Amino acid sequence: MKPIDQLVYSFRKHKHLCWVGLIFITVSIFFRMDQLKIQLLPNLSPLKYYVTTSFSNHSAEVVDLTLSLPMSNRISSLKSVNQIKTYSSHGFSRIEIELNLGSTSWEFKEELYQLLFELKNELPLGVGLPKVSSGKEYQNPFFEFTIKKNTFLSKTQFFYNINQMKYKIERIPGVVEVKKMGDHNPTVIVSLNESKLSLYPIKLSDLEYQFTSAIKSGSLGKISEVDQESEIKFDSEIKSLDEIQKFPFHFGDGKWIQLENIASASIVSLPSDEIVEINGQRSVYFAVYVDCSKNPLEISNQIQQILEEYDDTLQPKVYSDSSIELKSQISQFLFFLTLSLFFASLFSYLMYRQWFPVICLLVSVLFSLIFFFHLLVSFSLSVNLLSLSGISVGIGMLFDANNLIYYSIQSTNTQNKDKVIAVTNGISNVFISLFSSCLTTIVVLFPLLFYAHEWRDFFYDIGLSVILLILSSLFTSVTIVPLFFLSFSGSNGRSFHFLEAPIFKRIVKISSNRLQILIIFVIFGFVLISNFKWGFNKFQIFPKPNPIGQLIQVSPMEKISMKEERFIIQEIQKKFEQEYPNQQLLILPFFEKDEIDAKQFAIPFLLKWYESESGSTNDTEVFFPINAKRWNLKRINLQSELALSLPFLPTDSVMVFNERWEKLVEWMETMLVSNLNLNSKGKFDSIPNVIQMKEWKSNLFLNPELLPDLDDLKQNVLLKNTPKYIGMLGIENPIPIYFELLGSNNFKSEKNSNQLPTFKSHSKESIFPDALFRMKEKKSYSEYKREAGKFYIEWLGDLSIEKNLKGLEEEGFQYKIRSEKNETISFYCILFVLLVFSFLFIYLVLVGIFESFFRPFIYLSISLLYSIAVLFCLVILVPEIHFGHYMGLIVLIGLSLDSISLFGERWEYSKNIKNRKEKIQKVLEWLTKPIILNVGTTFFGLLPVVLIVFPGSEFVRAIAVTICIGILVSLFFIFKIYPLVFQKYLNLNV
Repeated sequence: MKPIDQLVYSFRKHKHLCWVGLIFITVSIFFRMDQLKIQLLPNLSPLKYYVTTSFSNHSAEVVDLTLSLPMSNRISSLKSVNQIKTYSSHGFSRIEIELNLGSTSWEFKEELYQLLFELKNELPLGVGLPKVSSGKEYQNPFFEFTIKKNTFLSKTQFFYNINQMKYKIERIPGVVEVKKMGDHNPTVIVSLNESKLSLYPIKLSDLEYQFTSAIKSGSLGKISEVDQESEIKFDSEIKSLDEIQKFPFHFGDGKWIQLENIASASIVSLPSDEIVEINGQRSVYFAVYVDCSKNPLEISNQIQQILEEYDDTLQPKVYSDSSIELKSQISQFLFFLTLSLFFASLFSYLMYRQWFPVICLLVSVLFSLIFFFHLLVSFSLSVNLLSLSGISVGIGMLFDANNLIYYSIQSTNTQNKDKVIAVTNGISNVFISLFSSCLTTIVVLFPLLFYAHEWRDFFYDIGLSVILLILSSLFTSVTIVPLFFLSFSGSNGRSFHFLEAPIFKRIVKISSNRLQILIIFVIFGFVLISNFKWGFNKFQIFPKPNPIGQLIQVSPMEKISMKEERFIIQEIQKKFEQEYPNQQLLILPFFEKDEIDAKQFAIPFLLKWYESESGSTNDTEVFFPINAKRWNLKRINLQSELALSLPFLPTDSVMVFNERWEKLVEWMETMLVSNLNLNSKGKFDSIPNVIQMKEWKSNLFLNPELLPDLDDLKQNVLLKNTPKYIGMLGIENPIPIYFELLGSNNFKSEKNSNQLPTFKSHSKESIFPDALFRMKEKKSYSEYKREAGKFYIEWLGDLSIEKNLKGLEEEGFQYKIRSEKNETISFYCILFVLLVFSFLFIYLVLVGIFESFFRPFIYLSISLLYSIAVLFCLVILVPEIHFGHYMGLIVLIGLSLDSISLFGERWEYSKNIKNRKEKIQKVLEWLTKPIILNVGTTFFGLLPVVLIVFPGSEFVRAIAVTICIGILVSLFFIFKIYPLVFQKYLNLNV
């Protein structure tokens, strides 16, 4: 007995047991829900890593030479590294590492961490701990919310509540970090008066040491007495602001002076706390960062619950929630699922005009989804933004196999009284076609899933979701449909009344005209070649993502007072409310390094808002208060989580290299002032500012008392620019303390002044060091960028700049051009090669199924011709073609082989008919009904995805559009091309 016969007889004999088993499988879903992985994005293997390191109080030139360059040279020795870029600015280094394709991420990270550990002792003193991050250069927090400060709570209650709320959020599993800004934590600033300090023989380092010793407290240990043990503890000398003012500084020989004579101490708020606001209202800002492998929906719900607990007291307002994007995709999926099942069921009813087949198909499809759920859990495939795209497309194809099995069983049942025989013969008649279609669809996806290319991980979840859905559909078609048919009484009456219409009969009876078909393909080919020649720009790797918001980084280029910064922020806020009345402007401090800036000058800040309508804002009007000569503006587009996951999107760019940074900057300045008006066509990635570097070198003196104390000089200069953190005041509610040195003209620029600061000699005498140093001035820059050891400047935009690069190589320059068009062509060439391998694998599979070399060759030739025809239609009808359309084309190859195999089975089944026209007529009469049924259910199942456009659905919609176009083209091939090819090449029993 054949396996199919055994399966059907088992269903007939144990149908109650089978239904009980299906019920248990359905109920088990509720017990496996906790095993279902829900992620915002799958665990994509990052192709880029960033190593950021701070080197406080060192110029960009020093950071480049002593930190960025040595570290990049060592990192380049790692075997997985493809390209390294470095960026050096004042006190900060960033190294961008691009990996080779197919590199093992965990192995590279292990080697990188080991290398950074070895470099720890080789780096200069004062270098911070290197930090490693992956993915994109800018990453949004997972969750953002704000709390307005004008509440009815006292300051003590307010601070207590927000700290408690922060503590609770940090305890949520999956939360990595919670950043808080603008809570007005008090800070003590000790402002040293330079003119008064110079009158006393005390150095800054001695002053700092005495002060830090005074604020410390601790235990000296235990002592054993006669009848007990005692612990000796020394208390701090400074506990309050008054004690700071009266603290005595000793400078030897029993002499001392109180701090109030040379400095003033005050409790102030940090500048970073003064500019945190939303819609013009002072606020406290929270940013929550989470582990991307955890369930974002669960984390978001837990954060929301904590915020609700403080709704009456703090009234927190959610500013952004990244899980909303996943929630939106899940809602879209459920919406599409409902509409797809409804339209597919409605079309099935119109075809059958009976409720029994519709219910049977609907039950089978629902069990397909149940089995698919169990496969998701078994394969540890997560529900995320990418897998939902594949699931949404696969839903429209769930009816195909079930429709074909049911129709074959019903057709056989009208000729046999025994249902078991009818079911057995019905499955046997189409099983090879179904199996070959399923297997070829899986095989055609293999090259994309396993070949090492940039988009493999991005495609993996989508492709695997489609494969699992097809397997689920095949399984239920040969189990649920026959089980349902055997368990309940089916109808043997007439069906497909709609297909009895004259138009369908005419389609079946029309014979294929070779000349007409040849003319059609010649015209199609001519138009196709024309589109490739003149319209290749419509081919893209992925549709350009629309930004979901904007981020503007504003940095002062010189010392500016906080009063002026506050005024500028207020003016920007007013203009923004006029231009964006329905959007919320968030203003935050911006620090490229993880440090607290306590100086009372203007600090860098961010302007951030979501739901930006591209091009609707006049930036000139909004940012008119900002003087471009005093402030630097940098715009960053805020992208969705799905857009941030894209492996790469090519852009037109030119990188110019030279051994000397000065020559590169001179060339850039020449290009900016040229008469080509390059700013309207593109821009340089960044424009470094020129700074004046002053190098001091001590003169030789015989008198050792005149030798300068370089440590005191360093302290003097640094404290004038940036307050220094000293320690914490108090134990229960500690307050940070900072030292700063105030001189004359503190808020005025001193870039044209050659006067050096006064400082102490080794004898603690105040000296004027102009005569003690030889000063050399040279030009330096605010930033330095390297690739492979050479400096580079990058031009982004129109490649018309290429004509200005001629002759540069003779002057010692090199350049590298990246063309978006060329990279897109290269990308599609790779996809074409993968497609060739896919056809080769399919051919080998079909050879094994049909035990023939010639028959699979004909099948694949038809499928290739069909793919070209679909591509032609896409070029004509679709405004732009990208990777989503390619994936739809891949899926269509499997579907086309389904109809070809089905046609071939009926062709072999009718081999006894000698008359060719009669044979074609007989095959088409049987084939029309299941083909129209499959085409209709798939088409109407995908129609909601095509017609209803949601934000972020561009990719899945492109797949659905391709499949729908391919379905319509397949009708022409089934009724015109198949008969022509089969009667010429497969008329014999091959």
